[in-house]
Amino acid sequence: EGCCWWGRGVIQTSGVCNFGKLNYYLGAGAKKDGRTSKYPELDFCKDPEVICASSEYKELKWIAGEFYWMESVQSYNEGGWDYTTELRKFVDGGMTGTGFIDGVSGIVNRGCHNPPCGTGALDGGMERAQNFRKVLDALFDGSPPQVGSSPNGLPPGSPADSGPSMGPGPSGKWYPDYNAQWALGKCANEAPIPGGRPSYDTGVECCQKAYASQASGNCLSSLPQIPSAPSGSPPGVGSLGSQVAGLPSQTPPTTRPPVSLTSEAGIIINSEPFIGMQNALDSAKDDIDNKLFLYQTPAFQWIPSSIYRYDDFKDSLYVMATEGVAGKKFYIGDSDVENGHVYGLVNIAAFLAQSMKETIQYDACDENSWDLVGGKYPLSNACGQLGQSYQDYHCSPEEAHMECPVDPNMSITGVTHAKWYGAPGPMFCSPKTNDQPFSGFWDHLYECNKGWANPPESCSDYEGQKAGRYDQSMAYANTAGRTDVEGCCWWGRGVIQTSGVCNFGKLNYYLGAGAKKDGRTSKYPELDFCKDPEVICASSEYKELKWIAGEFYWMESVQSYNEGGWDYTTELRKFVDGGMTGTGFIDGVSGIVNRGCHNPPCGTGALDGGMERAQNFRKVLDALFDGSPPQVGSSPNGLPPGSPADSGPSMGPGPSGKWYPDYNAQWALGKCANEAPIPGGRPSYDTGVECCQKAYGNQASGACSSFISKLPPTFGDTFNNLLPDSSMADAFATSSFTHARQQMKFIAFSCGSISEVSLDAITVDILFDYEVTVPRTVQPGHFLPSLKKQIMNDLALTLGCQVARRRNLRKYSVTKVLLGFHSAEASDVIDGEKGFCSESGKTDGNELRCVPVIGHLAAFIQRNATADAVLATKDAILVSIQDVMARKSNTDLSHSIVYVSERGNGLQHQSNNHSFVEDSDEYHGSPYII
Repeated sequence: EGCCWWGRGVIQTSGVCNFGKLNYYLGAGAKKDGRTSKYPELDFCKDPEVICASSEYKELKWIAGEFYWMESVQSYNEGGWDYTTELRKFVDGGMTGTGFIDGVSGIVNRGCHNPPCGTGALDGGMERAQNFRKVLDALFDGSPPQVGSSPNGLPPGSPADSGPSMGPGPSGKWYPDYNAQWALGKCANEAPIPGGRPSYDTGVECCQKAYASQASGNCLSSLPQIPSAPSGSPPGVGSLGSQVAGLPSQTPPTTRPPVSLTSEAGIIINSEPFIGMQNALDSAKDDIDNKLFLYQTPAFQWIPSSIYRYDDFKDSLYVMATEGVAGKKFYIGDSDVENGHVYGLVNIAAFLAQSMKETIQYDACDENSWDLVGGKYPLSNACGQLGQSYQDYHCSPEEAHMECPVDPNMSITGVTHAKWYGAPGPMFCSPKTNDQPFSGFWDHLYECNKGWANPPESCSDYEGQKAGRYDQSMAYANTAGRTDVEGCCWWGRGVIQTSGVCNFGKLNYYLGAGAKKDGRTSKYPELDFCKDPEVICASSEYKELKWIAGEFYWMESVQSYNEGGWDYTTELRKFVDGGMTGTGFIDGVSGIVNRGCHNPPCGTGALDGGMERAQNFRKVLDALFDGSPPQVGSSPNGLPPGSPADSGPSMGPGPSGKWYPDYNAQWALGKCANEAPIPGGRPSYDTGVECCQKAYGNQASGACSSFISKLPPTFGDTFNNLLPDSSMADAFATSSFTHARQQMKFIAFSCGSISEVSLDAITVDILFDYEVTVPRTVQPGHFLPSLKKQIMNDLALTLGCQVARRRNLRKYSVTKVLLGFHSAEASDVIDGEKGFCSESGKTDGNELRCVPVIGHLAAFIQRNATADAVLATKDAILVSIQDVMARKSNTDLSHSIVYVSERGNGLQHQSNNHSFVEDSDEYHGSPYII
């Protein structure tokens, strides 16, 4: 009641004062007082929603924001920071740096130019600065004109100009950078100093005062490492003697011991592959840190990882390429061929592509708890997820002496965790006690941030926590039935999630205290990976460990892979010699890493994230070779590998006589293709039907079968001659309809006069885009299955269909062409590639978020239907989906649902086809049936 003053317009004008001012100066308030106004007929006090709703005055949503800008930003002059003065300084100084826009962002977001100022840290500072730069580039095309001149007649900002703006370079003062991510904040001393920032004489003083409570320690660790003072320096002057006497000195950067040129390591370091590899990596360092090693924030921003950095990776690669483990080394290329280092760089690219998918995109070193059981996250997920038991992953009999013993008294807590709203805290292990004989769960829906409560309650389980809590009030089992965390200290760690007593044992045996105990040399003799596996993630001294753990796995399981006619090194060389085209090589590698074989599914399931892994691979190759890899050696006929006249194994693009599965990242969308070259290691079949039957035999969506059945728009009057006999219908019936009926999460409807769909029906796969806005306390992946059930039931009512085999539910008829449709609860997926919403209205950044979703269903159509009838039926279904979503824009599960378009067809608003779907107004108010 009375709560009508929420934010509206481009900068969210809110509150009775602001709307009152708009009305007083621009609306009916002025008219009432006899003053002239722009909108005398609009009463912003009686109808503030006119700002967003008016079709006559569409400019109001901008005017509301511009009014705020004139009132609060342009007139800002506090604490020595004057907006107009700072704006002119920025322009006169050559428009460099982020000091000006950071100050403006602070005013808009927190009410002051130098947050935190009582209301909290700046939100989205980096994104605002990037937006500012994009607008400047659009307005000035990268070359702004000169404005005026400085007092000495030179252009403002030129080297000889003695005006107030300093050119880039070191300044005598240090100031906080106010990074949008507190954990990544640091201090800088580059000129010009942003206006209004506090400044300090030393970097250490700046970190101590501006980032005093920073748990990550990023500020101090990012300060320059100054070598120790020479002998004879005053007492107390250490490595930071020139900054602050009496403060603990920082350890200077470690240097590697000299290596003999004749030693094995010396020969490797001075080889062409190592030098070429190192030069290429160093040249791409900035791209690697700022374009490849990125993670996605809860606000769907991609920013540089705080855990995985190039320098640590380089250190790890040096160790594993020169010293290696158990006689194995990280492959860096061949010395007996020109530009042989390119092979090594491709090996690195494959490794990084998997790492970006497995951990870097989550900014995680410790395994995240993600296996949701009954709507909760069991704490015993630390023992293993999806039914696994990490402490039971034993070595083979010949290597059993290497594995770690399970110590029931071990207590360890992880150092990283997921970062979404309410995300589970870090995994931990601990012994059972009389007071706590079991483990409970993480309640991700619990609101722990209650400053208004008496007594006040805050979130304290981990830094940056917004919601959730550990609940140890009852025993709660993981998927495998485990209800305690005793001895469960072997969860995944490092860049490719090393897990299990065998893997940690091998690390210890070859690289750690296990070697020292046996009198063998090792890289880390003082580290016992069996007693403290968390050192991989927690060590600040050996940051390269998180990489080394993954590289050890790579050398053990990927570089040495040779099964089923697919040899890793051979396929890598084929890929390079063939011109680095296609995804066959990286798909095989992804299968090995994700499923243990080069051609999944191989008993462990379909490949997860294949498309994303392949895209990562291409990104790394582009960064390392800048789009133009050097030629490596030559083919047997003397021509460059991959050239048209080269008769090597790589085939140019074009139809092939064989069909093979595309291994789509989304199993439900997988299909078969026959384009050459055939990716290495893929199974191949004589026909597309055979490929679908064998490679996608359990595919509930039927996407593979329906893809094979599609023809260009010029096909004949019927679909009868699409396939020989009824083989396609039979393939679909066995692969989706019959199998999926066994699944409890399968949803099927019939629309004709019979309750069962004929096996010879045509299957039309329908994909569509929509957007869902939900509270930030809700994980979209948790509610999509239930939402899909609601949409499908309403669609059935709209189309006059019924639940299969329950004819009594049928309400009214539709065209005889549509026999039925089906889908599965989990068939709709978040569109991670798109990553943003294009059609939904602005959401409250603190309360709501919008996610783009790809929807799917399969429609069954009579086999003798004409092409026009099939296409019209598909359009009618899409129109009905759009209608369902429009009617149900608010549900108990979501704040809003917005239909965008058919998948791949861009934004389109369908018109209803009344010849196929009868008017169903009587059901427009029907509740969802679950």
